[in-house]
Amino acid sequence: MKKLFKKKVSVTDDMKADLKRRTEETVSDGEGFGGGKTSVLDTTASKRPVKWYKVKSGKGNKNHLNIIPYIVRSDWYEKMKNHSNRPTGVKVGKLDYKLEIPFHRLPTGQLILCLNFAFGKSCAICEEVKNMQGRGEKESKWKPLQTKWKCYYNIIDVDEPDKGVQIFDSSFYLFEKYLKAEAQSGKDGVIPFCSLDEGMVVVARGKLKSIGEGKRQNEFVECDDIEFGERKEQYDSSILSKVYPLDKMLIVPTPEQVAEDFFGYEEGEEMGKKKGKKKHEEEDEVKPKKKKKPVEEEEEEEEEVKPKKKKKPVEEEEEEE
Repeated sequence: MKKLFKKKVSVTDDMKADLKRRTEETVSDGEGFGGGKTSVLDTTASKRPVKWYKVKSGKGNKNHLNIIPYIVRSDWYEKMKNHSNRPTGVKVGKLDYKLEIPFHRLPTGQLILCLNFAFGKSCAICEEVKNMQGRGEKESKWKPLQTKWKCYYNIIDVDEPDKGVQIFDSSFYLFEKYLKAEAQSGKDGVIPFCSLDEGMVVVARGKLKSIGEGKRQNEFVECDDIEFGERKEQYDSSILSKVYPLDKMLIVPTPEQVAEDFFGYEEGEEMGKKKGKKKHEEEDEVKPKKKKKPVEEEEEEEEEVKPKKKKKPVEEEEEEE
């Protein structure tokens, strides 16, 4: 098989062996759970404009992808947990074929890394979800805030190789879990689909699906039919200089920044410790006070029952929050 690039970056046998171990380990984890694109990835961290791959769906529209590994550059990556609740174990200078992250989707649509599931750190959003459940709030209110999982890959579209390396992102449950299942089907162990010199073409058939209705309808593509094919050409290590540094692009916020983005704490308050008041709480507190005064002045004792009924739910909400 031909090599597509001249060798520039040195890939040692140790790096190849470590990538193989990583692939086998993550595939063996299966889909078991142990415990907007620019919002989670900082595209400015790349030296060139980011190109995103749009997965195809429908009859006759197969996705032919070569997944290219990247060199890990971040110290924290080794301890970051995967969907399996196991740390990646990938040290700086080693290879990985994906960036698998837990995240929250804020009401604004912004995506933010979940520090609880990623590193076992405090996460204001996870805490608020528990509080909402404890208060008996409707599932429709807290479920959208729950932690979800997404994977990012450096890929080359075999059908349009001139586009070069692109980033493909997909929900763990819409692509990665099926990729793992197929990788386990090898007669001689895990199929090294992401290897530079022994890799395979990932052939994925996408199905367009949707959930919700009306304005809340959300369409997505599920690749539940994946198989591997022979690559016409393999790669050498020079391709690694052309991939996106996924771990370096990931925005890793502090617990305080997560609380600020979610609750909207004002500058100077102690964020994440619930000692300072949140902006929306202060607004809610002001509104009842303005409404109560005219009611008491105009109706006095004749409407004593009504203020009592109004005050009870307001007090309960303030205490629970």
